[in-house]
Amino acid sequence: MKTFSKQRIGIDGKQFQECVFEGCSLVYSGGLPPTFDKCEFNQTRWEFEGEARNTLLFMTTLYRDPGLRSVIEQTLDNIRSDRVGGAPIQ
Repeated sequence: MKTFSKQRIGIDGKQFQECVFEGCSLVYSGGLPPTFDKCEFNQTRWEFEGEARNTLLFMTTLYRDPGLRSVIEQTLDNIRSDRVGGAPIQ
């Protein structure tokens, strides 16, 4: 296993296999999704920048509006059932 310790790591488009992250900050900026296979995360912080941060801010705005909260709830349901926009995630 490869161990990363106390590092700030950009994760867009990267593949991590059998890695251990100890006290790291993993930064996603909205590019290609990273993949994690058999990794361990210990005291790991997740950070969102750029387009990823903008998307989370938009979703937060929708969730705060009682009339639009269901949009976010449905999105989370789709994530839980491996569907995005009603289609299975591939």
